[in-house]
Amino acid sequence: MRKYFKSSDVRAADGIASENLSIPKEALMENAGRAAAEVVVRRYPGAEDILALCGPGNNGGDGYVAARHLALQGRRVTVIA
Repeated sequence: MRKYFKSSDVRAADGIASENLSIPKEALMENAGRAAAEVVVRRYPGAEDILALCGPGNNGGDGYVAARHLALQGRRVTVIA
């Protein structure tokens, strides 16, 4: 069984990393988005057309970063906010 985290838990972890470890929030977002793009590529290596649904807040920001990384790899990415 996969374990999922509530957005409040992730927000708390981000706050700890940012405040206690001095990791800029932008770096956290960049790392999360890049990791998400890597998961997409690993799961769907032949995917050329990708749709990214990005909501508000930091998770949406992660989605935009993932979309950028996928586009840089030559995939056609559509983002819907």
